[in-house]
Amino acid sequence: MMIWFVGLFVLIMLGLIVMTVMSKDEEKDENILEMRKRQSQTSLRELALKKKLEALLEERVEVSKKYKIETKMLQAGFNATYGEYRIVTIMLAILLPLFSLFFMKSIYQLPVLGVVGFFIPGQVIDFFRNRRQIVIEKQVGSFIKLVVERYSSHGDFAKALKDTTDDFKGHEPMYTELRKLRSELDYGRPVNEGMRDLHRRIGNPYLLLLTEFYEISASLGTKDSRNELMKEVHKQYREGEKLKSTLRKEIAGPKREAFIMLGAIPAMIGYQFIFSPEYVDFMLNTQMGQIGLSGVAIVMLGCFWFINKKIGAPLD
Repeated sequence: MMIWFVGLFVLIMLGLIVMTVMSKDEEKDENILEMRKRQSQTSLRELALKKKLEALLEERVEVSKKYKIETKMLQAGFNATYGEYRIVTIMLAILLPLFSLFFMKSIYQLPVLGVVGFFIPGQVIDFFRNRRQIVIEKQVGSFIKLVVERYSSHGDFAKALKDTTDDFKGHEPMYTELRKLRSELDYGRPVNEGMRDLHRRIGNPYLLLLTEFYEISASLGTKDSRNELMKEVHKQYREGEKLKSTLRKEIAGPKREAFIMLGAIPAMIGYQFIFSPEYVDFMLNTQMGQIGLSGVAIVMLGCFWFINKKIGAPLD
């Protein structure tokens, strides 16, 4: 089976090389302007088709669900639409079973792998979102402190936000998000709207608290009352971090062990595939082995979901 696969791979590569050489010969006789025009038209058609598919998928979903998933993608660092996300899930739900059918020549595992492929993108997003928010939790305290101190000094919240941006140069992802906020403020966007979008992209609750306290302080009469209210945000952040630091230490061990145990499953399977030909034949060419692989895929997806939601998620 392995020899057959390698031979097929070689034939495909040779075919691609021949097609590339032939296309290069043809291109020599073509006008460069016409070639560029054709490429542009092809790209526009592909873009239009993609947009139509995205619109079709988005019109069939509730607005609240669409907003929630797009917010999670922003907090994970992915600037994508709900339609693009759904296209990826559908493609994986189709391609993963087809890939399995090509190698195992069996239909028993296809429904399971279709479900696994459909849910994999969501789990990947949750994983990167958790990692990003944990990093931001360490940066947001300094951001709030600097902004409040500058606001107390000159009373201009927009200027305080802009001046604080360069202090985070080299500290990602906070610096990139603050640069987006500064650009929005430079183009005249209201401060409270920009801050609420910053909170949506980052997901830290203290940024929402800072925004709400700023909106309240803007209506207060005296400078001292505004300053005291804004300083309360950093005070609450420090108190919350004291509680979270103890919990993080207690959770760090189980979290690390959970990921090690989860990673050990594919590692052991890979080891057996490399050093045990009988294991490969059993898992790929027998009904029991194929059902076992499908069960392993479901268990790993469930464990990954549990770690993302319960153990690896940032503390509220």
